[in-house]
Amino acid sequence: MVPSRVGQNYAEQRQPHYFNPAAFAQAIVPAGSAIPSAHDSTALAGEDGTDLGGVGRNVLRGPGQQNLDFSIARRFPLTESKNLEFHADLFNVFNHASRDNPVSDISRSDFGRVLAFSSSPRIVQFALKLIF
Repeated sequence: MVPSRVGQNYAEQRQPHYFNPAAFAQAIVPAGSAIPSAHDSTALAGEDGTDLGGVGRNVLRGPGQQNLDFSIARRFPLTESKNLEFHADLFNVFNHASRDNPVSDISRSDFGRVLAFSSSPRIVQFALKLIF
């Protein structure tokens, strides 16, 4: 049986967060109580009373990264022993702005928000080399 979809997908709602921060809660185990996520059933929480929680590894995925670099070179023979090489290098050819990963610290007020960009702007570089 397939569950019904109620409302829009969270990513389609244009929220200020990359994922729904309300879907997560800080794991708190009272000091001296057994830690549920521990492999050892006799493990007790320390004085601060917090636990790592039960969320699996890599469950939070960041936005996709897009980048295309391009390079072209041409060699021009000048004499039998001398050549001239021309190189053109283009980095981030389509100038895609790739966003950074969202804040993953649940204790911060901006948990789940993307605060920065991780990509460089388009860069074009030319080089001329004389080989002798």
